[in-house]
Amino acid sequence: MGQPVYLVPLILNGKGNKQRWCFYNDSTASCLNNYIKYYRHKEIEALFTAQKHQNNSISRLSYARAYQSWIQIISNNSDLEGIRIHDLRHTWATERAGILQIEELRALMGHKKIQTTLRYSKVTSQRAEEIAQLAFTKIRNYG
Repeated sequence: MGQPVYLVPLILNGKGNKQRWCFYNDSTASCLNNYIKYYRHKEIEALFTAQKHQNNSISRLSYARAYQSWIQIISNNSDLEGIRIHDLRHTWATERAGILQIEELRALMGHKKIQTTLRYSKVTSQRAEEIAQLAFTKIRNYG
């Protein structure tokens, strides 16, 4: 059924300082452990850190710096052209809409209000067709 998935609570030093859950597989665990061991600055509690070139000060990785890195990554890959970082979050929610209960999706995305989750989640036409087929199958069983 695929690689094992790990569950790790992270305290974000960002929006709302909320506790969030992060799921990842063996491959991601290996990359994350390598990053922590060799690249993360241990003077800062944040998971993702950066060092400023001007004064060598260390802080948590800012969204602006992450965005610059993302732009650099996609500039070398035509398949990623036009994709924004936030599109990854939308995609994640879209792929799980209809599979998870909306309350489960809300909790996994770290939202307080269900209305916020509904903005991110979109039912794809393929998933809508699957749901319709399932409904027709169940209806036939009652006829």
